[in-house]
Amino acid sequence: MERRTEISIILPLYNPHEGWKESLHEALANMDKLFIGVPYQIVIVNDGSTKNIDDDFLKRLAAKHKGLIYLAYPNNKGKGGAVRFGLAGVQSDYYIYSDFDFPFGYQAIREAYNVLKTNRIGLVIAKRDAHYYRILPFVRKVLSRSLQVINYFLTGFKVVDTQAGLKGLNEEAKAVFLTTKTTSFIFEVEFIKKAIKKGIPYQYLEVRPKEGIQLTNFGMVTIKKELKSLLKILSRK
Repeated sequence: MERRTEISIILPLYNPHEGWKESLHEALANMDKLFIGVPYQIVIVNDGSTKNIDDDFLKRLAAKHKGLIYLAYPNNKGKGGAVRFGLAGVQSDYYIYSDFDFPFGYQAIREAYNVLKTNRIGLVIAKRDAHYYRILPFVRKVLSRSLQVINYFLTGFKVVDTQAGLKGLNEEAKAVFLTTKTTSFIFEVEFIKKAIKKGIPYQYLEVRPKEGIQLTNFGMVTIKKELKSLLKILSRK
């Protein structure tokens, strides 16, 4: 178990894009500025990457930068599995997980932390603004809107946007997350469903995609996998 700190930022990493090393240096520099006076750590979880990965670089960087922890395993677990592995491997007062490329910018991380600490709630749920859906590829837009309808009518969620990919958790919410089983992208439906059933108080944080972000479509294999995962979640009590 790693040292306890104020905030752990969990970043799953799988077959990263070209230029990811430069992006990581930029992220560390921005986090250092945003969390001045706050003990924080970035926890990178290598989700069984098979290309564009450099373990030696990440190990050297983690040894040099006191705010970076690098975790890895050989076989791909999926985003849900990677987040779960990262949460289980660290101990903090608060936790935030996000995509490695910080799709909503760096400030959103600090804002999620502020909400957790100031309002003393258990869960911060990022809510994507209208601009996000305007730039979302057609297939993903249809899937995202369909999932929101399913969330509302079949699960009884007051939360309709589960898939923004940025969440803030306290210890109680972390404990709930560690009981989830879903490993694919749809894992957040199971997590939020369990958190609401547990009675964990939550708050929205509206987020906007950063300038220049490229959003890709899902292939049919991914879509089928996610639908199967969703059916399993909805069948559980």
